[in-house]
Amino acid sequence: MSKNEKGSILITALIFMLVLSFMLMAYLDMSSTGLKQTLYTEQAKKAFYIADGGMSYTTHIIDRILSEKSMPPAGVYPTNVVSFNDDGAGNDNDGDGMSLVEELLGFANPSDNIINSPDITITFTGNNKAYLNLGKVGSVDFTGTTSGEFASGYEGIGAGAASGGVYYYIQVDSLGKTEFGSKSNILGVYRKVLGVSGGK
Repeated sequence: MSKNEKGSILITALIFMLVLSFMLMAYLDMSSTGLKQTLYTEQAKKAFYIADGGMSYTTHIIDRILSEKSMPPAGVYPTNVVSFNDDGAGNDNDGDGMSLVEELLGFANPSDNIINSPDITITFTGNNKAYLNLGKVGSVDFTGTTSGEFASGYEGIGAGAASGGVYYYIQVDSLGKTEFGSKSNILGVYRKVLGVSGGK
């Protein structure tokens, strides 16, 4: 084999190795980009689930506050999970001039917001948090009716049907935030019928 043949084989092998190196770098770059996109997508989903979980958890708190017209006593909700920024004892911890009970009963229009001064903070596993801002957006009286519904007045749907009542509409603004900083915001309206367990 001549020197020229050996040199051409070496050059061909080097070019082949160079092409393979570029292909490998492109593959690794695409893989890391795909992994980042997957991570971002998963974090966005997680933030949404946290916001949704915060909204679901808060409905029980709203029921209790509206039924008792006071804040839940200490120990009802674990302090390492649920943090009330307004304690309802006339103290205004979020700077909006009113307690959470007053906000839910609609005595005035609160000036707090979900970013700077949420009413409730719920901590989930890790450092994942849901920040919630609550406020009454309206109420509607409804009159009592007779109902053909079985066991109406016993509990549940027919509980307030015979005597009438009030629908309270509470706006729930829920911001879910993951430990990596991804955020998702859900805004909903919760309807509570006073004197009836549950709501929508």
